[in-house]
Amino acid sequence: MRQSKTILKYLFVSLSLTLPLIFFISLQLRKPSLTTEKDLIRIRPGYTSYDYYIQRQLNKTLNPRLRTIWMTRDWDRKIRVFSKFFQDLKRQNLLSNSSKCLCVGARVGQEVEALKRVGVNDSVGIDLVPYPPLVVKGDFHHQPFDDETFDFEFSNVFDHALYPDKFVGEIERVGEAIPTIGGGSCTKGRWIRVGYRGRF
Repeated sequence: MRQSKTILKYLFVSLSLTLPLIFFISLQLRKPSLTTEKDLIRIRPGYTSYDYYIQRQLNKTLNPRLRTIWMTRDWDRKIRVFSKFFQDLKRQNLLSNSSKCLCVGARVGQEVEALKRVGVNDSVGIDLVPYPPLVVKGDFHHQPFDDETFDFEFSNVFDHALYPDKFVGEIERVGEAIPTIGGGSCTKGRWIRVGYRGRF
C-alpha cells in the first residue's frame, strides 16, 4: 500500500509538471503564422529604419567634398577601370553595343560614361540624387522602371543595400536577360561569376 501511494505521488507530481508544458507547446503549434513579406526581409545592421538609411545615403551622396572627388580625381580612374571591365564583358558576349543598360547606385555616373565610351550608348544610371544626363533619380530598393526594361544591369554598391533581397529582386524584376552585379552576372536567370581584378 505504501509503495502504491509513493508511485501515485510521483505520478501526480510528474503529471502536474508535464501537462502545463504539453498544453503550452500545443498552443504554440496551433497559432496561425502571421509572417508577412515585411517580417521576412531583414534590415541591414547599423540602421534603425528605412528613413534613417535614406538620410545617411543622401548625406553621403550630397557631401560636397565627396562629389568633388568623384567628379575630378576619381572620374578618369574609375572610367578607365569600368571601361576595361565592360570591354571584358563584351569579349565574353555578356554585353553588346545594342544592350540597354542600367547602372544601379551610380552616384555621378562614371560607370554610365564608361559604358557609353565602349559603345553601349543606351545606358543610364539610377541613384537617390540625380546627375543629369547620366543618372536619374531613384531608389534601387524600388526602381522606377517597368518589368524587363533592361537587358543588362551593373552595380558595385551591393554592400550599400539596406535590404539586399529587395535590391536583387528589383534587379531581377527590371532586368530581362543579363543583369550584372559587380563581379557577377545573371544570364537568363542563371548567375555566373565574372572574375575581375580591377579596383572600382
